Amino acid sequence: MRKISAIILTLTVALMLFLSACAKEPESVIEIPDFTETMNMISEYEGSYALFMNSKGNTVTRYESEGTTPLGLDCTATYTAAPDGMYKNVAIVATRDGSEMHDEYFALNDDTMFVVRSYISDGTIHIEKYLCDSGVLFSIDEANSTILPVTDVDSLDLYTDFTELETTYAQ
Repeated sequence: MRKISAIILTLTVALMLFLSACAKEPESVIEIPDFTETMNMISEYEGSYALFMNSKGNTVTRYESEGTTPLGLDCTATYTAAPDGMYKNVAIVATRDGSEMHDEYFALNDDTMFVVRSYISDGTIHIEKYLCDSGVLFSIDEANSTILPVTDVDSLDLYTDFTELETTYAQ
């Protein structure tokens, strides 16, 4: 009788563990932005931004400062913003691995930021593009028309929050 009770108890515990494992919330699924919609949004923003910057009589707030990148590289930064906050960007220049690194951050809206990184070395320019949507960083591959989540964000030495950029460089 004890063996049967022990087996029933063991099966009950195993069943409870199995059911509790099944009841756990699944890991969050990252929703990948649509490539075409994203590129259209960026294109519209760039067009409007260029028109604004080239219009006579428009004024901007501009701050130039020195600081460090998220991984601690010394850098210079320029923060530019329209008076109504519609257009905001931060340009950062630093040296990384012997190349001059230029990062341009554009606040597309409150939750989305477009980032263009250019490496300049020996007269060659290499360009990478990123989208940061609600704190999740994606790599934009125009050649293959894809947007993919970035798995090792920290190694890229990029900001993922425009508010942090403003706090750091809009002074």
